[in-house]
Amino acid sequence: MKIKSFCWILFAASVILNFFLFSGIREEKEIEYFLNEEQPIYPENSSSFDDHISFEPEYPAYSGFTLEGDETEFLDFRLNGTIVNSIKDKYGRKTSRKLVRNIQEISYFLNNFNVRFSLGDRISLIYRKKDSKIAFLRFSSANKRSVHEVFLFAGSRDERYVTSSYEYLQPCITNGPFSGCPNATFVTDGKNLVPVFNAGFAEKIRLPFLAKLINTSESFSKGGEMTFVYSNFAVKAVFKGLSSVNTSLRKNALYNKGVSVGESGFVVNNSQKGVIYYLKKGENRVVSPFSFHHVESIPVDEKEKINVKITISFFKGQYNAGKEFEEDYY
Repeated sequence: MKIKSFCWILFAASVILNFFLFSGIREEKEIEYFLNEEQPIYPENSSSFDDHISFEPEYPAYSGFTLEGDETEFLDFRLNGTIVNSIKDKYGRKTSRKLVRNIQEISYFLNNFNVRFSLGDRISLIYRKKDSKIAFLRFSSANKRSVHEVFLFAGSRDERYVTSSYEYLQPCITNGPFSGCPNATFVTDGKNLVPVFNAGFAEKIRLPFLAKLINTSESFSKGGEMTFVYSNFAVKAVFKGLSSVNTSLRKNALYNKGVSVGESGFVVNNSQKGVIYYLKKGENRVVSPFSFHHVESIPVDEKEKINVKITISFFKGQYNAGKEFEEDYY
C-alpha cells in the first residue's frame, strides 16, 4: 500500500515539473519570436486595404484610383536639383524614365513651349501605377508665382490633357505642315526634346511656306529625313521619321507652299509613331514649332464638358486627400 501511494506521488510530481519546464520553454520562444519578428504596420483586426497607404512603412505614399478603377499614387515635391533626385530625396525611391518624360511633356505646354524648371518649383501629381501615366499634375512656378493644373480626360476617342478652363493642354498649329491638329508626344534628338506629331498613317505632310530643300535621306532604321529653309523666315525646318519621302524633290530647288514633302506613319521608336518636326535658327538653335507657327487653343466640345467637370472635381478631391495624408506622415 505504501509503495502504491509513493508511485502516485512520484507520478504527480513528474507531471507538475514537466508542465513548468514546458511553459518556461514556450515563454522563452514567444519572447524570442516577439523580439525577432517585425511588427505589423496595421493592427491585426484591420485590413491594409482600409487605409490609403503604401506597403513601404518608411516612405508611405497615398494611393487611390482613377474614375476607371486603375490604381494611382500621389507625389508632392519641390525641385532641388533634377526631378529624379528631388523625388528620391523625399520618398527614397527611383523614378521611371517614362514618368519624368511625362512631367516634361506637360510642363512644355505650361512654360511657353520649353522644358524649363527652377529651384523651388513645386510639382504635385497623381499617376497610374500600371503605366506611369500622369492623371493629374499641379505645377507651382517659384519664379512666375503661378499655378497650373492639368487633368487627363478620357474622351470618346482618346485620352488627352485638359486644363481647368475646359481647354485642351496642347494648342492647334493652324498654319503648319499637318492637316488637322495631331497630338504630339516627345523624343530626344541630340540634347533637345522635340515633338513627334501623330499624323496617322500615309498622311501627306506639306510645306507650309515657300521653301528650299537643302538635305534629304532615307533609311530603314530612321525613315525619311528632310531639311528645308523657309525662304521668307530664314529658318530651317527639320522633318524626321517620314514613312516615305517625295523623291521628285531636288536639292537646292525652291518649292511653293502646299507641296508634299512625304508621308507619315514611320515608327520613330518602339512605341511612338509619327513625324518629328521642329525648326532651327541661327547657330542651329532649336525652336519649337508651337512658338514659331500660329497656334490657337482648342476648347473642349460642349457635349464633353460635363464629363470634364466630373474628372476635374474627382482629381481635385484626390489631390486634397493626398495633401492631408502627407501632412500626417511627412
